[in-house]
Amino acid sequence: MSVGNIGVKGTLKMARHKEQTDAQGALTTSIKIPGTPGTNEKEGRLLLGGDAWFANHHADDICLEVWIEDIDGLIPEESRAAFPNYPKIASYTDMEADVNCRGWYFGPDNKIRVEAIAGVRTVKSGFYLKIKVLKGDATQDTLRLNLIWGDPNDK
Repeated sequence: MSVGNIGVKGTLKMARHKEQTDAQGALTTSIKIPGTPGTNEKEGRLLLGGDAWFANHHADDICLEVWIEDIDGLIPEESRAAFPNYPKIASYTDMEADVNCRGWYFGPDNKIRVEAIAGVRTVKSGFYLKIKVLKGDATQDTLRLNLIWGDPNDK
């Protein structure tokens, strides 16, 4: 079956995550990509998209950064030079933009839409999808996240 609008063949898989911000409304959360690292060339997940939202919307709620990180040191030390921001592997966020312009506001529908990072559709098992958010009113809240991903081993 075709998954999403990018023509990927495979089985649609869904995942969810929920976590509370700190008292000032800040949160950096991690979602580990399922599977056993190094089992085959296609292990991991095809990141196709998803939505994130807070329980209580504020017009200035922002997602500061979304990235993929090698928390567990899966990339051999001799290969890490290929990733100038290691342990960050790839980022949705334009880190060259002015610090006050990075990230996204949550939309009027209280959602941000996560899409596949260009050139990094397949995220290897064992890496982490990390998301950093901040409540616009600096209050504690709950972030909810739905991910849409596919199994690259399915045909």
